[in-house]
Amino acid sequence: MRTQRLLCFLFFPPILLIALAALLMNGCATFQGEPPLDIMLSNVTPGQGGGVGDAPLNFVIRLENASPYPLTIEGGAYKVYLNDIYVGQGLSNETLQIDRLASATVSVPVHVSTFRLVGSLYSVLKSNQVSYRLAGSIYVKHDGRPKTYQATREGMVNLAEVQNTLGGANAQ
Repeated sequence: MRTQRLLCFLFFPPILLIALAALLMNGCATFQGEPPLDIMLSNVTPGQGGGVGDAPLNFVIRLENASPYPLTIEGGAYKVYLNDIYVGQGLSNETLQIDRLASATVSVPVHVSTFRLVGSLYSVLKSNQVSYRLAGSIYVKHDGRPKTYQATREGMVNLAEVQNTLGGANAQ
């Protein structure tokens, strides 16, 4: 009996370590299959319609596929934040194919809340800069299976630098 306990004690830790290593390797293998997607705001143009509470804009969003295989995008939901204030959301159900190591653009109508936008306008004018964040849930079909991937792009725009750049371009 004592020998059985000793054998169990000696063999149990190595078996446990092997099982844990197998689980960890399996976990790493599942993460390797996720395609690296990135989003970037490429252009903004005025949209049609709207009313007192919202301003329609068309956002052109670039989707970048850095994976070695093509992806089928089946739509997405994109949220826009200015100075950490949520100002609107755009939805797209456009299906597009992005080749491997390539990018494509999608036009997304976004209805921006004018009330929320006015609320952040004071801080923009006071600081002369605006922070932005574009957060997207992208619906992808890969190998016949649907998946949802999250992507975020954020940054800061110094309005004085933009004005100087545009002023210098207009002077020439």
